[in-house]
Amino acid sequence: MEENKIFVAVGKEIEERKSTLKWALKKSKGETVCVIYVHVPAQIIHLPNGFKAPISSVHEVEVKAFQEWERKEVYKILDDCLQMCAKYQVRADKIYVERESITDGILEVISQLGIQKLVMGGAANNKYSRRMTKPTSKKANYVLKCAPDFCHISFICKNQLICMREGMKQLNQHIEENQLNRLSYSESSVYSESAEPSGSSSPMTESICLELSPASTQQQNQDLYEQLQQALQEAEISKREALAELERRQKAELKAAEEELAQVTKELKGTTFELHELSQTIWKAADNISSCRNIEESILKKGPEAEMVFMEKLPKHQMESYELQMECDNVVELTRELRKQIAQESSSSHVPDFFCEFTLLDLKKATKCFDPSLRIGNGDYGSVYKGFLYNTEVAIKRCNPNSLQGVVEFKQEVDVLSKLRHPNLVNLIGACTDSFGLIYEYLPNGNLEDRLSCKDNSPPIPWQTRIRIVTELCSVLNFLHSIQPYSIIHGDLRPKNVLLDANISCKLSGFGLCHIISNNRQTVIIEPKCSSSYMDPEFLSTKHLSHKSDVYSYGIILLRLLTGKPPMKIVEEVQHALENDHLHSILDPSAGDWPVVRAKQLAYMALKCCDVEGRNRPDLGSEVWSVLKPVMNPSVRSSSPLQLISEDQVPSYFICPIFQEIMSDPHFAADGFTYEADALRGWFEGGHDTSPMTNLKIDNHILTPNRALRSAIKEWLEQQQHL
Repeated sequence: MEENKIFVAVGKEIEERKSTLKWALKKSKGETVCVIYVHVPAQIIHLPNGFKAPISSVHEVEVKAFQEWERKEVYKILDDCLQMCAKYQVRADKIYVERESITDGILEVISQLGIQKLVMGGAANNKYSRRMTKPTSKKANYVLKCAPDFCHISFICKNQLICMREGMKQLNQHIEENQLNRLSYSESSVYSESAEPSGSSSPMTESICLELSPASTQQQNQDLYEQLQQALQEAEISKREALAELERRQKAELKAAEEELAQVTKELKGTTFELHELSQTIWKAADNISSCRNIEESILKKGPEAEMVFMEKLPKHQMESYELQMECDNVVELTRELRKQIAQESSSSHVPDFFCEFTLLDLKKATKCFDPSLRIGNGDYGSVYKGFLYNTEVAIKRCNPNSLQGVVEFKQEVDVLSKLRHPNLVNLIGACTDSFGLIYEYLPNGNLEDRLSCKDNSPPIPWQTRIRIVTELCSVLNFLHSIQPYSIIHGDLRPKNVLLDANISCKLSGFGLCHIISNNRQTVIIEPKCSSSYMDPEFLSTKHLSHKSDVYSYGIILLRLLTGKPPMKIVEEVQHALENDHLHSILDPSAGDWPVVRAKQLAYMALKCCDVEGRNRPDLGSEVWSVLKPVMNPSVRSSSPLQLISEDQVPSYFICPIFQEIMSDPHFAADGFTYEADALRGWFEGGHDTSPMTNLKIDNHILTPNRALRSAIKEWLEQQQHL
């Protein structure tokens, strides 16, 4: 079994080979990288006179010389790969196989060596890989379809992961199922100098080559059986070690639980003693109160004047007991009223069935007693832990009960998230009132702030995904602002409260500071609880919180997604770039090649959102959405043949200057250029009156269909589908 190796299948194409190997070297974590080259012997020989001849018609001496030359070229490619591994200080091996088919050779190597991690190229043409979500190479698709289930395969193009296939079963299970059909391999020694290229190997590499051959003798079958037995023995040893480790951990957890129980018992004893002393005090006070009441009843019969005389002559300790009794009566009455109010609210509110109540014990089990290693977030009003509750990964937020704001935040989160559902709202699974705990769905990609800063070496977010995030964020904010009869102002909109799920879709959270207002009121006057670069400056100065406050924060987030810069003075920087027509110089390069025209649309809209006066900011549901809708129009991505067509094959006049995609509904504009209709409408609705191509003012916004170009595009796409 090759568990500690990453196998990389390479070919003759230099750029693809280097890209695939470089990706594997970056992903290796102390693992040996093994380079595989499957050589298919040529059937045609190139003669010195420039002619080509079948190998069967050429003299045997010339055939051997040509084959020897081919092998040396293969050795040269393998040595180049080993030298590249040496530069990254990664230990490396090489495997050379001769077969009639490259895919058959790769599948044989996987089966014979029990390969569990394989990396290979996945594109038929490297020049067009921007939107690939699956391999386009026939070889890659064949390997994807026919490779054994235990093999985890990653397909790479241009140093980026296209897709991967997870291994579906364990290797030892596959060996038992295919014991009679397995192929054996023999490991040869280091090649002699005559068979090896002139370059010397690095100390970090081993020039060990494996020559594969079909199993044909009884001795080979015996060797295979011995290898299988050894693998089973190793698996049994690993199983025993795992059981021993599990037992050790269980003992340690049991010991910790016993210590915690002893501590709780000790505290309980102390509390019991205090309760005993308190009960004695209460009994004494009760006796005094009883006597005072008897005297009080007799005095009340005599009138108010007698009561005043009695209160003046009452001893000090009896006066304190009397006042204590009155206070206790008031507390009991207040508690009774509070319980009655809670019961009425519970009966009138319609809490969804999917909202659950959990105990503190449930949360401790899920987080291993709130193990610090499971903490994934820490805020002003509590900490967030990753947990495993009832066979489900969850995020558990424990509000600080000693903080009044923590308790308020807990109540706000429960009131809002237990009654609302939206695809871009974080899902509240349940709560624990005993410890002020909130249980959410677990979102593996963290928050937007961490992803923008590439925390823990996370990959940068592509510009297409960033546009989708701001669109989803606009949708959920408009939903909160449009609820009837009471709408919700988030009040704390920032990247840290925008969570990302496995598909990098946004989930809005952080409703501890939100405000619920009647739709009949435009604003609510409150005292700001915090100040940040995302906070509406008008709100900070006037203390009037409105829907436009969320719009300001939304604009700052959009500018951050465009530029990747911190929020301080980001508005002035983007405004200066637009005025001097060099927005492209401040766009975040890690997001890829931004379409400049589309980026300008979003930048202008973001600046409107960040206007100092709230009344000048756009409405999310109408003005902002009118700009985002054509940007996310699915029609511009419906041309499925593009996934198999390289960019240099697409005629330039088929491409929309704004969307940078093949047009589906081309229209003439007054500037003489042709655009996608939705793209240009979005350009005009965004407040522009100039040409996206010439930057000159356009006299009118009339669009004329370009039917000839649309027919040409349709015919060309149909031809590409049949190729």
